[in-house]
Amino acid sequence: MKREEQKETYEREIFLAFINMTNLDIDRESIKKGNEKNNEPDILCKLSSNEWVGFELGRLTDSKLRKAINSWEPVNGEYIRTRDRSADITKNKLNKKYNTQFPTELLLYKENPIITPDNVIIPTIKPMCQTSHHYYSRIWFMGKSVEILYENS
Repeated sequence: MKREEQKETYEREIFLAFINMTNLDIDRESIKKGNEKNNEPDILCKLSSNEWVGFELGRLTDSKLRKAINSWEPVNGEYIRTRDRSADITKNKLNKKYNTQFPTELLLYKENPIITPDNVIIPTIKPMCQTSHHYYSRIWFMGKSVEILYENS
């Protein structure tokens, strides 16, 4: 399987887990990958009301820690300095704009390895989501549970 196909499959799995945790009324048969060349978000789908909505996915992880873990040898015992990158990742996603005729939502999901717990990530990124100028109708955080960080009312 090609890298792009793996990414598409993985993002679909993340999105289905999100739907299951939130009970959003989404037509599962309508879920498809957005066209990156047309500047569309990662996932496009229909609500049960037959309205289209886009979802951009943002993976909150520590790539530096992942790289170190993948290169470790059991006898190595190497010291690793790490920091929470959630704010940087969120800021990057908030600056995106999509070419769609329908609302776009942002799903920030936590993925290991990341040392920072949900109860630290949420208060760090929630103010950014509420005060930054962005184009998302809703912003979600998915860790052990799902929380709405921003909703355009």
